[in-house]
Amino acid sequence: MKKYIFSLVVILSILTKSPLYAQFNRQHDNNSNRENNTQPDSNNNSTAQNDDSQKEPFKKGFDKSKLIFGGFIYPAYNYGLIVQGSAFIGYRFTERLAAGLSSEYYYSNFSGTVYDVAGNPLGNGTQSSRAAGIGIWGKYLLFNNLLANLVLEQNNYKYSIQFPGYSDIPKPTWYQSVLVGATYRQQMGEHFFMNATVLYDVLQQSPLYSNRVIYRLGFSSGF
Repeated sequence: MKKYIFSLVVILSILTKSPLYAQFNRQHDNNSNRENNTQPDSNNNSTAQNDDSQKEPFKKGFDKSKLIFGGFIYPAYNYGLIVQGSAFIGYRFTERLAAGLSSEYYYSNFSGTVYDVAGNPLGNGTQSSRAAGIGIWGKYLLFNNLLANLVLEQNNYKYSIQFPGYSDIPKPTWYQSVLVGATYRQQMGEHFFMNATVLYDVLQQSPLYSNRVIYRLGFSSGF
């Protein structure tokens, strides 16, 4: 778990120092300077002083208003029941950077033609799987409502395959995942957001995320 935390810090540090972020900041500063230059010279000093006095700096130290809560749940039916969900808690360390912990859950149950883990058909029967795990996540605000997303997960995965004359129930296995992607958020209130997220597991070890893009629709409060 320590190496995951270290990896998260390194990746987010690289992101904040990237040329794209630097270019965005320079563009933002130039736009601000052009807006200030359009005002009469006689009012420039007083306006700048008023802006500085009214703008509240980002407070350092623990502040409960910077806590973040959220999650998603995905029920579906595709030849069987599928339920996937996640809940997370975190903290907004700067105006653009937030990180925290998450919990994951997955359950599926199918009836009909079942397949082994390699995708080979075995016959008619039932196939079920479930997983539960924890994760470390980080988000960085790139633009107004677009965030870079990184999630490091460990999930305990268990599956069973049963049909007449055959039963396969192996022991649960832990799988690691490194999910990278982006989130687009839509503000629904003062501190409430709806989030659409696209992720991809770069390790491709977990059966939960193998050979596919991951789509999540959820909510968050605070970031």
